[in-house]
Amino acid sequence: MRLAWSIDPLFLLFTSSTTSASYIDDELTLAIGSEIRLTPAQQRAADGLLSGMAAGGVCVLEGAAGMGKTTVLRWLRSKLGGAFVTARQFMNLLKERAPTAIEETFMEVMEAALKSQDVVLLDDLHLVTEVAQGYNYPRINLINAALSVVLSEAEARDKKVLFSMAGENELAAVRHRALSWEIDEFEAEDFACVCRRYLGEATERLDFDKIHRFAPAVNAYQIKNASFWLGLRYGEPTTESFIDHLCSAKVVVRRSEERRVGKE
Repeated sequence: MRLAWSIDPLFLLFTSSTTSASYIDDELTLAIGSEIRLTPAQQRAADGLLSGMAAGGVCVLEGAAGMGKTTVLRWLRSKLGGAFVTARQFMNLLKERAPTAIEETFMEVMEAALKSQDVVLLDDLHLVTEVAQGYNYPRINLINAALSVVLSEAEARDKKVLFSMAGENELAAVRHRALSWEIDEFEAEDFACVCRRYLGEATERLDFDKIHRFAPAVNAYQIKNASFWLGLRYGEPTTESFIDHLCSAKVVVRRSEERRVGKE
């Protein structure tokens, strides 16, 4: 099957780099990849962002690490189109520049994306801004100026920008402009949804209410890793083996807590 792509400035920006393969791989994954399925908590955030993008020019998706922000952004990109920019692409460009050229590299990436697309989705903004706001960074808070310039130009050209970031949004340039949504903490049904992707029908043997009571703060990465481990080690995974793995992997710490949950 031949894919017909139009060559845009964002593509040329990354292919001019000596490390362009990762960008091309990401684009192929997005173009050919399978259907993206969200958990209920992720879907609520995604639906909110869809309405937010229709109403405003700047939106932010917040959530703790491992809650599926990248997955939500990829789902939104499948609905909205546009450019999808990752921290890896940013780093590929930055390592060919001066280490302090964070703001210039950020602006270059965003300007190239906005030039060719009406919607830009930038994943993991915090990975860029945490360095640029560190106490020993020589140009502290200059990233706010770069963000202000980029977002003002996007607004003037009637473009839309969506960021994802971990933790609270403390960037003044974004906070004053953006509509924000957060991925809620996972419930038992979210646990089941993630496991179903990796364990299939075996998921029906697991008591996710019990697992959630035992480890309510587990994130999507930890659930995925537990599912892989169960799938490799057991033909028929059980609730007890799932909890055992969470303990052995030190995702949760006290076996006494397991005994307490088992009695509830």
